[in-house]
Amino acid sequence: DQSPSRWVINFKDWPLDKSTAHEAYQGPVAADYPDCLEVVESLVKPERDKLKTGDATARDRAKRWWQFGRPTITLYHAISPMERVIVVAQVSRTLAFAFTNTEQVLDAKLIAFCLNQSFHLAIMQSVFHFCWSWKYCTTMKADLSYTPTALFQTFPFPPGFEPNSSSASSAPLRDTLDSLGSQLDAARREIMLRLDIGLTKLYNLYHTQNLDAAAVIQESKCSAADADWAVPKILALREIHKAIDEAVRDAYGWNDLPLQHGFHELEFLPENDRIRYTISNDARRIILRELLALNHKRHAEEVAAGLVDEKGKPSKSKDSSMQKKR
Repeated sequence: DQSPSRWVINFKDWPLDKSTAHEAYQGPVAADYPDCLEVVESLVKPERDKLKTGDATARDRAKRWWQFGRPTITLYHAISPMERVIVVAQVSRTLAFAFTNTEQVLDAKLIAFCLNQSFHLAIMQSVFHFCWSWKYCTTMKADLSYTPTALFQTFPFPPGFEPNSSSASSAPLRDTLDSLGSQLDAARREIMLRLDIGLTKLYNLYHTQNLDAAAVIQESKCSAADADWAVPKILALREIHKAIDEAVRDAYGWNDLPLQHGFHELEFLPENDRIRYTISNDARRIILRELLALNHKRHAEEVAAGLVDEKGKPSKSKDSSMQKKR
């Protein structure tokens, strides 16, 4: 169910107690939870005290010993109005995006996106974002290392679906992509719960060319009955992905592009693990060419509007809070 495996004590950016809080501060303090504070004081504070002779950053962490060293408060303020956001493992080969609820501490190895709509999940999980990410990513050994500045900020979303656009509610195929994103989320969760597996093992099965009950049992260690149940569910999951890719293609206006879903060899993956259920290599090359052209077109529009300079940096003459529109 992708729930957290551990509990942590998180005092966020709260003051230690009322006496040390700012005069106007009315929020909670760490001392409101004495049992938790006692644990942190006995286990964390002695280690933080060792930092008092370090550099300015180390001394700061020693001073606020009850808080995380890097609390990423900006992230949690950004996602706090949302019940869920999309996340992806920073390093992976599957590049599987998923929803997670915001009332938890997100692992440092997760990339979180302030996106909460099902159509967002469909676009992020589409083959279009997959192709773009593998083309422009850095790698760690044989896995993709997801860098938001290089992959997310530069990815040209379909017209009207840009993350900072207000027109997604009326964009063509919005309802279709929203429905497909919900189907994707529900279908994956159903299979993972029944087989007691995570996203990695699920996509290992998804990309198994000769999928049968024996392959499911080998990957998940499930019963024969569950394996028989899972095979048609995984085949149906492929159809959902195929429908998502076709809907995203149409959202770009490239309706005539044949995607040719099937099992294809991806040359950028390790030699012993290159076969994937995906679009043809010819379609992938066309998609990358068209996405790059769209990226350049939008960059030119931003430069002409004075939003960014030629290198893509926000223009100092404009409101610095404006986000680049990709």
